[in-house]
Amino acid sequence: MEPAFIEKMDNSEDTLQRNDDMEEISPKVTLAVEEIKARIVQFKKELFYNIVSNDSTHPASNTGPMMSFHALFLQCIGYWIGMLDSTNIPKPIFVDNKSTREFDNLTNAIKITKQTSIDARVLLYSMLFSLSNKHPFDLGNQKTED
Repeated sequence: MEPAFIEKMDNSEDTLQRNDDMEEISPKVTLAVEEIKARIVQFKKELFYNIVSNDSTHPASNTGPMMSFHALFLQCIGYWIGMLDSTNIPKPIFVDNKSTREFDNLTNAIKITKQTSIDARVLLYSMLFSLSNKHPFDLGNQKTED
């Protein structure tokens, strides 16, 4: 006996159609999104060093700077995702001009890239979403020193 809300499928014909006319994503768009991702990871590292590593005002056992860093980084990601779907998210406020400039540069790069194609908007969203789900203190590949 089958549940009442399930309708039997007609298996007499193949319902899936291939779309060989579908365009591939432009390598330029893919490269631009990867470059933005690399710049965001570098920006995240700089924020971490400015807010957590170089903070001498809090004892090492205090998690306040780490939480502040994570919240600020997520606010940046939220702001950029909001740009992609025209949602107004407050712009993050940074304590130093260098971070503000880099944030503005990244914002402009995202704006320019998102206008290149619909694929760019989707790739940017996917990349930003994946960065928002990474461990807060995943700062990319570590350099090995001899």
